[in-house]
Amino acid sequence: SKENVGMALNSAGTIQSDYEKSRILLSLMDQKSFDQSQLDFYLKLIASIHSDYEKSRDLLAPMQRYKLTADQTNRVIDAVTTMSSDYEKSRLLLGLAKQGKFDEAQMANYLKVVDSMKSDYERSRSILELLQNNSLSGASMSKAMQDISHAQSDYEKSRVLTTLVHDSKFDEGQMTAYINVMDSMTSDFERSRCLLALMEHNKLSNASLAKVLEAAGSIKGDYEKSRVLQKVAQSYSLEGALRDSYIKAADSINNEYERNRVLAAVVKRATL
Repeated sequence: SKENVGMALNSAGTIQSDYEKSRILLSLMDQKSFDQSQLDFYLKLIASIHSDYEKSRDLLAPMQRYKLTADQTNRVIDAVTTMSSDYEKSRLLLGLAKQGKFDEAQMANYLKVVDSMKSDYERSRSILELLQNNSLSGASMSKAMQDISHAQSDYEKSRVLTTLVHDSKFDEGQMTAYINVMDSMTSDFERSRCLLALMEHNKLSNASLAKVLEAAGSIKGDYEKSRVLQKVAQSYSLEGALRDSYIKAADSINNEYERNRVLAAVVKRATL
Protein backbone atom coordinates (compact mmCIF):
# COMPACT_ATOMS: atom_id res chain seq x y z
CA SER A 1 0.00 0.00 0.00
CA LYS A 2 0.97 3.67 -0.23
CA GLU A 3 1.40 3.74 3.55
CA ASN A 4 3.76 0.76 3.49
CA VAL A 5 5.82 2.40 0.76
CA GLY A 6 5.99 5.54 2.90
CA MET A 7 7.26 3.60 5.91
CA ALA A 8 9.83 1.84 3.74
CA LEU A 9 11.04 5.18 2.39
CA ASN A 10 11.53 6.41 5.96
CA SER A 11 13.54 3.27 6.76
CA ALA A 12 15.66 3.71 3.61
CA GLY A 13 16.74 7.11 4.86
CA THR A 14 18.58 5.50 7.78
CA ILE A 15 20.72 3.23 5.55
CA GLN A 16 24.38 4.29 5.23
CA SER A 17 25.44 2.20 2.22
CA ASP A 18 24.87 4.01 -1.10
CA TYR A 19 24.43 0.71 -2.90
CA GLU A 20 21.84 -0.66 -0.48
CA LYS A 21 19.97 2.63 -0.20
CA SER A 22 19.90 2.94 -4.00
CA ARG A 23 18.71 -0.64 -4.42
CA ILE A 24 15.84 -0.17 -1.97
CA LEU A 25 14.78 3.17 -3.46
CA LEU A 26 14.64 1.66 -6.94
CA SER A 27 12.60 -1.29 -5.73
CA LEU A 28 10.15 1.07 -4.00
CA MET A 29 9.89 3.17 -7.17
CA ASP A 30 8.85 -0.01 -9.02
CA GLN A 31 5.99 -0.71 -6.62
CA LYS A 32 2.53 -0.16 -8.09
CA SER A 33 1.52 1.50 -4.82
CA PHE A 34 4.29 4.12 -5.15
CA ASP A 35 2.55 7.46 -5.65
CA GLN A 36 3.99 10.55 -7.35
CA SER A 37 3.15 12.49 -4.19
CA GLN A 38 5.94 10.49 -2.53
CA LEU A 39 8.44 11.51 -5.18
CA ASP A 40 9.55 14.65 -3.34
CA PHE A 41 10.66 12.58 -0.34
CA TYR A 42 12.27 10.03 -2.68
CA LEU A 43 14.32 12.81 -4.31
CA LYS A 44 15.29 14.19 -0.91
CA LEU A 45 16.67 10.78 0.10
CA ILE A 46 18.70 10.53 -3.11
CA ALA A 47 20.49 13.76 -2.19
CA SER A 48 22.20 11.83 0.63
CA ILE A 49 23.74 9.29 -1.81
CA HIS A 50 27.40 10.05 -2.58
CA SER A 51 28.06 7.61 -5.44
CA ASP A 52 27.50 9.29 -8.84
CA TYR A 53 26.42 6.01 -10.41
CA GLU A 54 23.92 5.09 -7.71
CA LYS A 55 22.59 8.63 -7.55
CA SER A 56 22.14 8.93 -11.30
CA ARG A 57 20.31 5.65 -11.75
CA ASP A 58 17.92 6.54 -8.91
CA LEU A 59 17.27 9.94 -10.47
CA LEU A 60 16.73 8.55 -13.96
CA ALA A 61 14.06 6.08 -12.78
CA PRO A 62 11.31 8.63 -11.99
CA MET A 63 11.96 10.52 -15.25
CA GLN A 64 11.05 7.38 -17.16
CA ARG A 65 7.81 7.02 -15.23
CA TYR A 66 6.55 10.50 -14.41
CA LYS A 67 6.37 14.01 -15.86
CA LEU A 68 8.33 15.88 -13.22
CA THR A 69 6.94 19.06 -11.71
CA ALA A 70 9.00 22.25 -11.94
CA ASP A 71 10.10 21.84 -8.32
CA GLN A 72 11.08 18.21 -8.89
CA THR A 73 13.08 19.22 -11.97
CA ASN A 74 14.90 21.79 -9.84
CA ARG A 75 15.66 19.12 -7.22
CA VAL A 76 17.20 16.87 -9.87
CA ILE A 77 19.33 19.70 -11.28
CA ASP A 78 20.48 20.54 -7.74
CA ALA A 79 21.47 16.89 -7.26
CA VAL A 80 23.36 16.85 -10.56
CA THR A 81 25.46 19.86 -9.55
CA THR A 82 27.00 17.84 -6.70
CA MET A 83 28.21 15.05 -9.01
CA SER A 84 31.76 14.63 -10.34
CA SER A 85 31.27 12.31 -13.32
CA ASP A 86 30.62 14.14 -16.61
CA TYR A 87 29.01 11.02 -18.02
CA GLU A 88 26.51 10.73 -15.16
CA LYS A 89 25.82 14.48 -15.27
CA SER A 90 25.16 14.25 -18.99
CA ARG A 91 22.90 11.20 -18.63
CA LEU A 92 20.71 13.08 -16.20
CA LEU A 93 20.67 16.32 -18.16
CA LEU A 94 19.61 14.41 -21.27
CA GLY A 95 16.84 12.74 -19.29
CA LEU A 96 15.63 16.12 -18.05
CA ALA A 97 15.83 17.68 -21.51
CA LYS A 98 13.62 14.91 -22.89
CA GLN A 99 10.97 15.77 -20.27
CA GLY A 100 10.04 18.98 -22.06
CA LYS A 101 10.50 22.72 -21.92
CA PHE A 102 12.45 24.52 -19.19
CA ASP A 103 11.75 27.92 -17.73
CA GLU A 104 14.52 30.51 -17.88
CA ALA A 105 15.92 29.74 -14.41
CA GLN A 106 16.01 26.00 -15.10
CA MET A 107 17.74 26.59 -18.42
CA ALA A 108 20.36 28.75 -16.71
CA ASN A 109 20.99 26.04 -14.09
CA TYR A 110 21.15 23.36 -16.78
CA LEU A 111 23.79 25.34 -18.67
CA LYS A 112 25.66 25.97 -15.41
CA VAL A 113 26.01 22.20 -15.00
CA VAL A 114 27.18 21.92 -18.63
CA ASP A 115 29.84 24.55 -17.92
CA SER A 116 31.21 22.40 -15.07
CA MET A 117 31.99 19.50 -17.44
CA LYS A 118 35.49 18.70 -18.64
CA SER A 119 34.46 16.25 -21.38
CA ASP A 120 33.91 17.98 -24.74
CA TYR A 121 31.60 15.22 -25.91
CA GLU A 122 29.36 15.28 -22.83
CA ARG A 123 29.33 19.08 -22.93
CA SER A 124 28.24 19.25 -26.56
CA ARG A 125 25.64 16.50 -26.43
CA SER A 126 24.04 18.10 -23.35
CA ILE A 127 23.67 21.41 -25.21
CA LEU A 128 22.38 19.72 -28.37
CA GLU A 129 19.75 17.76 -26.40
CA LEU A 130 18.60 20.97 -24.72
CA LEU A 131 17.95 22.44 -28.18
CA GLN A 132 15.69 19.55 -29.16
CA ASN A 133 12.81 20.75 -26.96
CA ASN A 134 13.69 24.34 -26.13
CA SER A 135 14.04 27.62 -28.00
CA LEU A 136 16.85 29.44 -26.24
CA SER A 137 16.45 33.03 -25.10
CA GLY A 138 19.15 35.53 -26.01
CA ALA A 139 20.79 35.09 -22.59
CA SER A 140 20.72 31.30 -22.81
CA MET A 141 22.01 31.37 -26.38
CA SER A 142 24.99 33.46 -25.27
CA LYS A 143 25.59 31.14 -22.29
CA ALA A 144 25.52 28.07 -24.53
CA MET A 145 28.15 29.63 -26.81
CA GLN A 146 30.24 30.52 -23.77
CA ASP A 147 29.94 26.93 -22.53
CA ILE A 148 31.06 25.38 -25.80
CA SER A 149 33.92 27.88 -26.13
CA HIS A 150 35.59 26.03 -23.23
CA ALA A 151 35.75 22.81 -25.26
CA GLN A 152 39.04 21.77 -26.83
CA SER A 153 37.59 19.81 -29.76
CA ASP A 154 36.96 21.81 -32.93
CA TYR A 155 34.44 19.21 -34.05
CA GLU A 156 32.34 19.50 -30.88
CA LYS A 157 32.49 23.30 -31.03
CA SER A 158 31.39 23.23 -34.65
CA ARG A 159 28.56 20.76 -33.96
CA VAL A 160 27.06 23.07 -31.37
CA LEU A 161 27.63 26.33 -33.25
CA THR A 162 26.08 25.12 -36.50
CA THR A 163 23.05 23.79 -34.60
CA LEU A 164 22.63 27.05 -32.67
CA VAL A 165 22.81 29.14 -35.82
CA HIS A 166 20.37 26.84 -37.61
CA ASP A 167 17.75 27.25 -34.87
CA SER A 168 17.93 30.99 -34.19
CA LYS A 169 18.54 34.39 -35.69
CA PHE A 170 21.49 36.10 -34.02
CA ASP A 171 21.82 39.66 -32.84
CA GLU A 172 25.12 41.49 -33.27
CA GLY A 173 26.47 40.39 -29.89
CA GLN A 174 25.69 36.74 -30.59
CA MET A 175 27.28 36.94 -34.03
CA THR A 176 30.43 38.32 -32.40
CA ALA A 177 30.39 35.54 -29.78
CA TYR A 178 29.87 32.94 -32.52
CA ILE A 179 32.82 34.24 -34.54
CA ASN A 180 34.98 34.40 -31.41
CA VAL A 181 34.34 30.72 -30.70
CA MET A 182 35.09 29.92 -34.34
CA ASP A 183 38.32 31.92 -34.12
CA SER A 184 39.52 29.57 -31.38
CA MET A 185 39.42 26.63 -33.82
CA THR A 186 42.46 25.40 -35.74
CA SER A 187 40.66 23.11 -38.22
CA ASP A 188 40.11 24.88 -41.54
CA PHE A 189 37.18 22.62 -42.36
CA GLU A 190 35.34 23.32 -39.10
CA ARG A 191 36.06 27.05 -39.35
CA SER A 192 34.72 27.28 -42.90
CA ARG A 193 31.70 25.13 -42.01
CA CYS A 194 30.79 27.53 -39.21
CA LEU A 195 31.21 30.62 -41.39
CA LEU A 196 29.12 29.15 -44.19
CA ALA A 197 26.37 28.19 -41.72
CA LEU A 198 26.38 31.71 -40.25
CA MET A 199 25.87 33.24 -43.68
CA GLU A 200 23.24 30.72 -44.66
CA HIS A 201 20.97 31.51 -41.72
CA ASN A 202 21.63 35.20 -41.06
CA LYS A 203 21.69 38.44 -43.00
CA LEU A 204 24.96 39.99 -41.89
CA SER A 205 25.50 43.65 -41.10
CA ASN A 206 28.57 45.34 -42.54
CA ALA A 207 30.27 45.04 -39.14
CA SER A 208 29.65 41.29 -38.97
CA LEU A 209 30.58 40.85 -42.61
CA ALA A 210 33.92 42.55 -41.92
CA LYS A 211 34.54 40.03 -39.11
CA VAL A 212 33.65 37.13 -41.43
CA LEU A 213 36.11 38.41 -44.05
CA GLU A 214 38.82 38.76 -41.41
CA ALA A 215 38.08 35.22 -40.19
CA ALA A 216 38.13 33.90 -43.75
CA GLY A 217 41.50 35.54 -44.35
CA SER A 218 42.99 33.60 -41.43
CA ILE A 219 41.95 30.22 -42.88
CA LYS A 220 45.11 28.53 -44.14
CA GLY A 221 43.61 26.04 -46.59
CA ASP A 222 43.06 27.52 -50.05
CA TYR A 223 39.97 25.44 -50.81
CA GLU A 224 38.20 26.21 -47.53
CA LYS A 225 39.09 29.91 -47.77
CA SER A 226 37.81 29.97 -51.34
CA ARG A 227 34.50 28.38 -50.34
CA VAL A 228 33.82 31.04 -47.73
CA LEU A 229 34.84 33.98 -49.92
CA GLN A 230 32.74 32.79 -52.85
CA LYS A 231 29.73 32.56 -50.52
CA VAL A 232 30.36 36.13 -49.40
CA ALA A 233 30.55 37.36 -53.01
CA GLN A 234 27.39 35.49 -53.99
CA SER A 235 25.43 36.91 -51.04
CA TYR A 236 26.64 40.51 -50.68
CA SER A 237 27.54 43.51 -52.81
CA LEU A 238 30.95 44.58 -51.56
CA GLU A 239 32.09 48.16 -51.62
CA GLY A 240 34.83 50.25 -50.08
CA ALA A 241 36.59 48.70 -47.08
CA LEU A 242 34.63 45.43 -47.38
CA ARG A 243 35.71 45.00 -50.98
CA ASP A 244 39.32 45.78 -50.01
CA SER A 245 39.17 43.13 -47.26
CA TYR A 246 37.77 40.61 -49.71
CA ILE A 247 40.55 41.29 -52.26
CA LYS A 248 43.19 41.06 -49.54
CA ALA A 249 41.84 37.68 -48.43
CA ALA A 250 41.64 36.50 -52.06
CA ASP A 251 45.26 37.53 -52.69
CA SER A 252 46.37 35.32 -49.78
CA ILE A 253 45.18 32.20 -51.68
CA ASN A 254 48.21 30.40 -53.11
CA ASN A 255 46.36 28.11 -55.49
CA GLU A 256 45.90 30.04 -58.75
CA TYR A 257 42.68 28.24 -59.71
CA GLU A 258 40.99 28.96 -56.35
CA ARG A 259 42.29 32.55 -56.30
CA ASN A 260 40.91 33.23 -59.78
CA ARG A 261 37.54 31.72 -58.84
CA VAL A 262 37.29 34.00 -55.82
CA LEU A 263 38.27 37.11 -57.77
CA ALA A 264 35.88 36.21 -60.60
CA ALA A 265 33.05 35.83 -58.07
CA VAL A 266 33.36 39.40 -56.81
CA VAL A 267 33.58 40.76 -60.40
CA LYS A 268 30.48 38.79 -61.38
CA ARG A 269 28.58 40.11 -58.38
CA ALA A 270 29.50 43.69 -59.27
CA THR A 271 28.00 43.26 -62.76
CA LEU A 272 24.64 41.89 -61.55
